[in-house]
Amino acid sequence: MRAIILESVLTCPHCGHTQQETMPTDACHFFYECSQCKALLRPRAIQHPAHINDISQFD
Repeated sequence: MRAIILESVLTCPHCGHTQQETMPTDACHFFYECSQCKALLRPRAIQHPAHINDISQFD
């Protein structure tokens, strides 16, 4: 069994700011506020598991 990767780098599509975050293991985060421009980001539509790297991308 492979280890779960909890670290993710989020990029704000509005200002381009990047931030490394640790995904929580005890809660779901549906929204994310950019720490630079304060834009409220939401995830893209759920993708097929073959595109698992796209799930953590925000619009």
